[in-house]
Amino acid sequence: YCDDKYLLWEEPAGNYKVEVFALDNGGNGSARLTNYFEYLPFTGFEKDFTAVSYGEVLLNTHKKISGDLTWNNAVPTVRNTGNTRAQLYIAQDDMGLGQSSGAWNVQFDGRIGNAEDDWVVFDPFKYKTVAGNPAEANWTPLLEILDLSEMEEVDFSILVKKWPDASTSYTGSMWLSAEQGADLVCS
Repeated sequence: YCDDKYLLWEEPAGNYKVEVFALDNGGNGSARLTNYFEYLPFTGFEKDFTAVSYGEVLLNTHKKISGDLTWNNAVPTVRNTGNTRAQLYIAQDDMGLGQSSGAWNVQFDGRIGNAEDDWVVFDPFKYKTVAGNPAEANWTPLLEILDLSEMEEVDFSILVKKWPDASTSYTGSMWLSAEQGADLVCS
């Protein structure tokens, strides 16, 4: 005898117990066979945007870009595609804005969801002209953790503190990553 059962991609990682038994035509059951398997953890996410355009930015004024809960409309949205809760991390370069007196001329903010107190402020981790990806110490965690299969808006903000050249158009790179988030705990 055999039977196929499927575990959905979004079922939580962990240990699963499987019990099987057979019944004959007379309703007599066999002994139960018990086995265990581990569904290995995989943390993943996807995003529905390829760029964040801040548009025209004024000096010393936060310019916010709001996400939404509609997938595939180029407005920032993220969703958990793993079988663990996902803690998202962000890093950005300086977009060519540089530093003045040892302080970055630009500051960024990010959040998942729309809670006003979930904004996380962070500086660039490198100059745009310096090659390389973020090291472990360069990542900034976003506060809200994505639950299994959860889709949520992601918002960004930029604050330019000093223009090296206000007539120049600035672009840069943003990195997003994820690690397994803390398990839910019943209180």
